[in-house]
Amino acid sequence: MEIERKFLLEDSSLLKLLFEKNVTIYKTSIKQFYTEISKFSEIRYRKKDEIYYLTNKAGAGLVRDELEVVISKNEYKEAKNKRISHIISKDRYSFFLDELEYFLDVYHDFLSPLVTLEIEFKSVEDANEFKFDTIFENVVKKEITQDERYKNKNLSLYANPKCEFECNKALIAIKKSPNLELKFPSYIDASDGFRLLFNQIYQKIKTLKQSYIDSPDAEVLHQLRVNLRKSRSLLKLARSLYDERVIAQILNGLKMVANRTNEKRDFDVFIQYLKDVENSSEILKSLEFVSQSKQGDVGEFLVSKEVEEFFLDYENFLSDDSGFYKKDSKVMKKFIAFIIRKEIIGLEKRFAKLDDERENEYFHATRIELKKLRYLFESFKTMFDIEAFDDGFARLKKMQVVFGELQDRDVWCDIIDMYDKGEMAHFMQAQKGEISVQMFKLRGQILDKKPKFIKQIRKISKILKAYY
Repeated sequence: MEIERKFLLEDSSLLKLLFEKNVTIYKTSIKQFYTEISKFSEIRYRKKDEIYYLTNKAGAGLVRDELEVVISKNEYKEAKNKRISHIISKDRYSFFLDELEYFLDVYHDFLSPLVTLEIEFKSVEDANEFKFDTIFENVVKKEITQDERYKNKNLSLYANPKCEFECNKALIAIKKSPNLELKFPSYIDASDGFRLLFNQIYQKIKTLKQSYIDSPDAEVLHQLRVNLRKSRSLLKLARSLYDERVIAQILNGLKMVANRTNEKRDFDVFIQYLKDVENSSEILKSLEFVSQSKQGDVGEFLVSKEVEEFFLDYENFLSDDSGFYKKDSKVMKKFIAFIIRKEIIGLEKRFAKLDDERENEYFHATRIELKKLRYLFESFKTMFDIEAFDDGFARLKKMQVVFGELQDRDVWCDIIDMYDKGEMAHFMQAQKGEISVQMFKLRGQILDKKPKFIKQIRKISKILKAYY
């Protein structure tokens, strides 16, 4: 059992004061990580200089149970693959004053410039009666014994609670450089974090929209649609943070703009497919004519008053720095962990019902849920620094490609049904038969990939449970 109190220091200047008083100080370099974390327990692996330890802690506050054993270097390295949070790196300076042992920790990397002081006591009474020596007068900020944010396990999960962050400065930077990689501090308000992300995506939407108006291009239109869908998907996931009526209006507007561009993209992809098919020149002429007509329709729509008014409303929402549209406050990293895990659990349930008896519509609905998870991973996986996230994201992208190819072919069959009359009827029906065979194979690929995919996202789900 350990009995200790913990304090936040201004900086590491106490070391100089101790040196001037000829206090003997021992330095130890420490690296540590966690493989299991819950509200009242943790499993920690630690390297102290060249000695390795496994520690199991239970309890909270002033008194905690602790069991520690020495392990091998290989055991430490193997366990690192199972870590669920950042690796903490710090220098520990230990010393004795008035028969009490002190530990001054200077943190590095993502926790710099954090400095803390722990004091170990023989009894609760000694801990409660403790008074600082005068040498500590100007270096101790406050006691953090009961502040869970400063527990090493939470520092590993969420980083330094006092990280400086100014949302408005970040917004200015995004508008100047829309392609900046966003790295969100763990403890910022989730509504601010999402507002930053929505602003970044909106800068891309504006650029792509104007680019298509100036010079229509299929890939530009595709990217415009991707960013519209991404905004809508993420906004739905974050809707509990904002005023529901405003969010409903914006979601409808994003859906309206995205839907008006769908048919043009479907034709473009089908045309690209037919270019590699023999004897397709005649039907290509017909489809390209339709595509050109739809291109004009999309261009006119994007400059319409309806679209202009919607984007003005959206900009008004994105520029709100007063909290007028805000409904709730959440800690960013905890909120992100919660919604990612919620999406994973929903996907698990969907995949459990996915088999060769299911209609294509069920596969397509599953694809939409995969997209939601992909957007979350693209936007926030760097917050977690976990190998499982990288592996899961790679597998997710591959799975989504197969689902996308299945969706495309199903849409092509619908297009064929509209154009299977007259002289091209035989050709089009032959293509439908070929595409149907491709769809059957794609469904099989999805079902083959299903077990490994579920295993991977379950691993991520288990890790995320530690964060909220």
